[in-house]
Amino acid sequence: MSTSFFGERFRRVMAEFLIFLKAGKFYFFPSARNLMLDLWYGYLHMRAVRADTTADIFLNDRVLLMEEAMADARLAWKKRRLYLRFLYAAADPELYSMIITFLEAPSFSSALSAGLIDKIERVRKPGLGGTRVVKEETVEEPVGVAGDAGGEPEQPAGSVEVASAAGSVEGARKRNLFAKTYFIAAELYYELKGQQAEFESLSRRTNKLAEFVKKQFHTVRLPGTFSDLRGYSYKPVLNGDNESRKGQLKPFFRQLSENPDVFGKPIAQRAQRILVEYF
Repeated sequence: MSTSFFGERFRRVMAEFLIFLKAGKFYFFPSARNLMLDLWYGYLHMRAVRADTTADIFLNDRVLLMEEAMADARLAWKKRRLYLRFLYAAADPELYSMIITFLEAPSFSSALSAGLIDKIERVRKPGLGGTRVVKEETVEEPVGVAGDAGGEPEQPAGSVEVASAAGSVEGARKRNLFAKTYFIAAELYYELKGQQAEFESLSRRTNKLAEFVKKQFHTVRLPGTFSDLRGYSYKPVLNGDNESRKGQLKPFFRQLSENPDVFGKPIAQRAQRILVEYF
């Protein structure tokens, strides 16, 4: 074989090694900037492996990995906080678009990275792209460790308490369910009953809708952003031509399909069918 062949192969191996170093830096030195490096170079590597991989697909996979990592009580708290902030940002339509733009940049952009980091640090709750700085006390470091006498670790900030159908809270069980997940659950409930017009009316009276959701889904409290969704419907986005916006609905339908004990089997099954058909 020619020297040029080995030279080209060596350059390719070195390029992949440099990508590995930059993408893997976050796991040894977790920071917001290193997380951005991990995401951008991770997407670069994924495109090299599979050319048809889009930023939406890559981001969805990363969100799933972060959610799985968050379920591990051994996850370092610095990484947990960074993942939590990023998951909040990914649920916000404006920030989701910014993340996609950042990933699709032809080269790693320090300016886009810095802008994202600033906005991610300021996001308040899932589904809301606020500009108010997050108070650090909303994400407190857990005192106990799973398995210790001190009890189980605390759940991520922004979770909501869900009571069982029997009326108990089942040991104050908490889940990180988004406000829009509950709103869509209510729409699916009325949709399955053939009462879409009733929902359209109720969706404009969020106080009444909140009362219905709490009673129907045995929810002790709702995320504060629930009232901001006045008049919302998932259908225009789901049936629209904007694939990026449509992809933003996936986390909400995933939560619906994965929690039949909260939302009921008919709603969970309907959400699963939508996931299969549209995503």
